[in-house]
Amino acid sequence: MEIVRNFINVAGLADENSLPANINGQIIEYSENDTIFIPNTQPEVKNIFQIMIKVEINNSRRIKTPTGYTVVLDGIKKLKIVYTQNGDSSKANFLDMNLPYNCYVELPQHIKLDSINIYVLDAYFDMLDSRKIYSHILYLVNVMAQGESTGMMDSTQSTVNISNVTMPKHMLEQRNLLPATTEQIEENYFDGLLTYNDTNERQIEKDDANASPIDLDAEYL
Repeated sequence: MEIVRNFINVAGLADENSLPANINGQIIEYSENDTIFIPNTQPEVKNIFQIMIKVEINNSRRIKTPTGYTVVLDGIKKLKIVYTQNGDSSKANFLDMNLPYNCYVELPQHIKLDSINIYVLDAYFDMLDSRKIYSHILYLVNVMAQGESTGMMDSTQSTVNISNVTMPKHMLEQRNLLPATTEQIEENYFDGLLTYNDTNERQIEKDDANASPIDLDAEYL
């Protein structure tokens, strides 16, 4: 799902229909504030048209505590920023950023954990200057006990199985994603057409289905 916040098209949010309908364990909501720095190797930002968000979890570990145990999740928060640069607004610039993502869940000892689903509920971005972007992202973490299920899933949901963590191999390609000129981008943007195309969505589903699971039991749990 995508929305327009602060004149920026934000893509990669969880659709309301994909959120858990029932609490089958524990629900945690939290947010994070961050400042995104544009590297000096990239052109300075003039206008931001779209930011795409995707969270991928690549490992987990369990820590025993006096009241139960804590599951720590480590991964990557992937951002694709589409913008025009200072001094040349004739074409779109694409910037892919892989930022660290970490969170943890505290659970009582009697809960037998099955999986953890992470959703991006909302995001807000604001350009502070030509090389700094303010970021606020709201997450929902759904902790599921064994034998329970939340039903629907979509491409904005990151699922972590405690014994196997799947790392999708894909990253969105720049080609065929957006028009190359500022005029085309502005036309599509204000018409509400600045979004993932169907080909990219099908490729995401295909890559996720073919991703290889990594057994982390021996190393982390």
